[in-house]
Amino acid sequence: MSSQPNLKELERRAWRSMHDDGLWELFLGATLLILGVSALVRVESWAIAVHLILSVGIVVSMVMAKRLITVPRMGVVNFGPGRREKHRKTTALLLFSFGLGAALFLAIASGGSISTWFRGNLGLVNLFAGVWALVVFGGMAYWLDHPRLLFAGLVYAAVFSHLLPVGTAMTALVGGTVIIIPGLIMLIRFLRKYPLPTGAEVHDNG
Repeated sequence: MSSQPNLKELERRAWRSMHDDGLWELFLGATLLILGVSALVRVESWAIAVHLILSVGIVVSMVMAKRLITVPRMGVVNFGPGRREKHRKTTALLLFSFGLGAALFLAIASGGSISTWFRGNLGLVNLFAGVWALVVFGGMAYWLDHPRLLFAGLVYAAVFSHLLPVGTAMTALVGGTVIIIPGLIMLIRFLRKYPLPTGAEVHDNG
């Protein structure tokens, strides 16, 4: 009976250690940088295609970085059903958010009645976007047990709500940089704390 809390604490520490690599911060910061660059160019068919390709590329890079950087150092840990369920919820929330954002982006860029409504209700749309960013990142921070994501949520909310007296491109570029810098610091610390042994293989700790 007395060992059960210790096992839960060990699992919690292992779970948090998996997110100490800074990759989430790099992923989220890079996404904002792409948004900032997109806001600087005219919305044309080729620009939309490049934006979507880069967004998919960031997601793929995130997955590959986890496998090539984090897993060889931390191993493959089989977490309990509670942790796995939280991970599934986080993934579903992210996929829904990205899908919703892409759909709205295409609807606005293509013109028509939807684009007209959005342009005529920018205040309401911006407020909803800011609140939605806080909801998404709040859920991620809770389910991933990663409180630092709340900071990223505040940055995203500031960018999406357009409350700051600065253009979207500038806030997105600055916000992305602000998120990426601590991510790089975390990644460097992670690599120093968990050096990859020569000839190391990925082991299953489950």
